[in-house]
Amino acid sequence: MVSEEKKLPFIFLNHDEFADWMLVDEYKGIVSSIVQRLGVKARAAGIHLIFATQRPDKDALHAVKR
Repeated sequence: MVSEEKKLPFIFLNHDEFADWMLVDEYKGIVSSIVQRLGVKARAAGIHLIFATQRPDKDALHAVKR
């Protein structure tokens, strides 16, 4: 059991309207690559990534994979 003093805080990174970046062809590849790298590093550091979009279709976040 870890004492309260040694517990690490929960860290969340929220990105609202991520789909707006994915709609621009010039940014799609770059943003997808950066988000994938960020996801790997965040997972290793215990950071939770949350991407939000109002677009109801599957293409809004399809480029981002685990």
